[in-house]
Amino acid sequence: MYWEELSLALPKLPPHYMWKVFMDTEKEEGFLDRPVCPSDRHKVSVAPRSIKILRAVPDMDSIARERNAERLEKTVFFLSNGIFYMLSGRFNLEQTFDQVGDYLNYYRKKCISILFPFILVSFLLSIFNYYHTEGSIALKSVCIFAFREFFALNSDKALWFMYPLIGFIVSAPFLSKMFHAMSDRECMFMVAVAMIWNCVKVYLTTDFGVEFKFSGWLLETWILYFTAGYLVSRLINEKNRKAVYLLGFAGYIITVILRLVPSEQLAYLCDYSPAFFLFCIAAYDLAVRKFTIRNPYACRLVSWIAQHTFLIYLLHVHVMRYLVPYIAVPDTSSVPGYLLKSALIFICSLICAVLLRALIIRPLQSLLKKLPGLRLTQQENKTT
Repeated sequence: MYWEELSLALPKLPPHYMWKVFMDTEKEEGFLDRPVCPSDRHKVSVAPRSIKILRAVPDMDSIARERNAERLEKTVFFLSNGIFYMLSGRFNLEQTFDQVGDYLNYYRKKCISILFPFILVSFLLSIFNYYHTEGSIALKSVCIFAFREFFALNSDKALWFMYPLIGFIVSAPFLSKMFHAMSDRECMFMVAVAMIWNCVKVYLTTDFGVEFKFSGWLLETWILYFTAGYLVSRLINEKNRKAVYLLGFAGYIITVILRLVPSEQLAYLCDYSPAFFLFCIAAYDLAVRKFTIRNPYACRLVSWIAQHTFLIYLLHVHVMRYLVPYIAVPDTSSVPGYLLKSALIFICSLICAVLLRALIIRPLQSLLKKLPGLRLTQQENKTT
């Protein structure tokens, strides 16, 4: 209340909040039936000899816009899971196995390059988790805790992706033998059966709240992506590529529509959804064909980073939760802030991965390669 008109600065609000005027004595009704926003969100004008009461309220339009944008971003972001399994499948299923020695060499290399780092990182993270929770280290309790996390508890946490992958890697030699013995038409027919099975499982039952209890079909959930990594390189050609891209675009549109009109019943908006699977197939094939790096220095950099991506994937959640919060980052509600935080998580994870690989994993892997039964030839050492 003052004899002259005043312009008062408004405090800065958290993201997705706005100021609204609920009472203005200059108005005849005083308390407003419909609160209004100030003309300037940074300041408010108060008429002479009047009082205004403002309150910070959620900006529902802004929240809805961000949620819709987040759903669209996640539709693309979730490609990473499918493409991860597709790349793994391609590199493993393209190998041929003609005799028992081929199987033994394959498992020997995978034990050193995949299983050993996974076991080591899992136990190191378990020790950290135990200390972070209990505040102390008791050897017996830590060992039991790490043992349980490795065999079960981590499957619901950051390392969930390794639990299907280990089974796929164990199965890969036999799947490879099967696929190499099948004709292209047989492979196409198998994929068609897989799509029908998953459409029934997702769109005709689960999304309508009906349990789908049939099981035992080979190509469902993540193993469909794992085998698709090999089948895409074999089955997609210039004759059918446009049709695949059209199906992928349709799959993207369907996924976006389902995400923009959310329902509690929709169980599979991404990942296991047949529409999203088609989108992932098209995106994967397009990336493999179109995104090439020709600059030799860039190739070396990407190759060097690629050597650490497995460890980055294993470590990034702990880095995000326990390390990055100690580093000042901008407001992540904005796109630049979100991208900057993502880059920061990647850089910190890369540094941790480089140190862990150089100081612990590589020296121990060198020792494992010399053990009887795990000794690799010079050529195998280069490819491990």
